[in-house]
Amino acid sequence: MSDPFDTASPRSGGSAFGQEFGQTRSDEPHPVAYVVQSGDNYWRISKKLYGTGRYFTALARYNKPRIPDSRRMRPGMQILVPSRAVLETRYPDLRLKSKRGRVGNAKMPRKQLSSGFFRDANGDPMYRVGTRDTLSGIALRHLGRSSRWIQIRVLNRDRLLGAANLKIGTVLRLPADASQVQLVREPRDVR
Repeated sequence: MSDPFDTASPRSGGSAFGQEFGQTRSDEPHPVAYVVQSGDNYWRISKKLYGTGRYFTALARYNKPRIPDSRRMRPGMQILVPSRAVLETRYPDLRLKSKRGRVGNAKMPRKQLSSGFFRDANGDPMYRVGTRDTLSGIALRHLGRSSRWIQIRVLNRDRLLGAANLKIGTVLRLPADASQVQLVREPRDVR
């Protein structure tokens, strides 16, 4: 495959094409003109020319003066495809570097706290919401009856927007009689 960023390439936009778009700067190499094919979008073009889809947002921003709405991209349209270095320099906020290297402005992931029942520093029962938790499920496991979800809701009125709107990691206060011991059904002897 030929280098799409070779300025001697017949698909190269040259200076006239770049000036038409008003995109090139004097210190940047001229971008390549790419003719959109059937089924292309910025992701596929990025994957085809850069080997990764990571640059699709930067390509869309770079070509916004030409194609303001990427959903209106059609076969036969021409877009400018600059080098990776140009996209990384112009759009540092897009986290364009690989995950192995430095990643733009990415935040380090927070330490994941385990979900479930615990007691706070004062000895009060608390519960950290995990995946697939519901107020009725928490009430059943730690209060003995699912109908006691209302008590959990009242205690946490300031933290909950709705009973069906639990966010993972939210710490809930539980009634004082809550316990970590869960009820287990006795095995039935089926004959």
